[in-house]
Amino acid sequence: MGDLVAFGRYEQDNNVSNGAEPIVWEILEIRDNDILVISQSAIDCQRYHAKYVTVTWQTSSIRQWLNGTFFNAAFSLEEQEQILTTDMKAAPNPWYDTEPGMDTQDRIFLLSIQEVKQYFPSDSRRMCAATPYAVSQGAYVNPATGCSWWWLRTPGCSSKDAASVNSDGTIDYDDAAVNTPPGTIRPVMWIRMG
Repeated sequence: MGDLVAFGRYEQDNNVSNGAEPIVWEILEIRDNDILVISQSAIDCQRYHAKYVTVTWQTSSIRQWLNGTFFNAAFSLEEQEQILTTDMKAAPNPWYDTEPGMDTQDRIFLLSIQEVKQYFPSDSRRMCAATPYAVSQGAYVNPATGCSWWWLRTPGCSSKDAASVNSDGTIDYDDAAVNTPPGTIRPVMWIRMG
């Protein structure tokens, strides 16, 4: 879709004295009064999971962070009521037979490999810059592209790895260890607008 909407607030310019900034979201899909959105920028830097262990999206610390810490920090109570609970199918890796875990129900989530290919069909559309705040938290920035790499919820080549989108927009199907620190986050959610 490509249209933009502001919803919620989160620290982005790395200047806490001026308060949190409005989050700008790109609209991926519209269903009646509901819109599927992804943050336009990579808004934080988090590990997929705190430790290098076998993990799935269902058991990951990034899922807990998105639906707990981030959800409560970024959205008012009124906004939280507009964010829908989504039935998330476990997302298998099309290249590897890695265990994807169980289906989940989430307010905030990450795209899967299949979804990122659907909504961002070209490498250039997948490229994403991190906010100054995310960079201050350790986000990797590619000097050639000015962009950062961001996590997907799909497992990688093993259950200790997760898929991601590289800083040049290509999809990394296999080898980002779940506890790699400089990966960034592009939250995704369904919002009821009506």
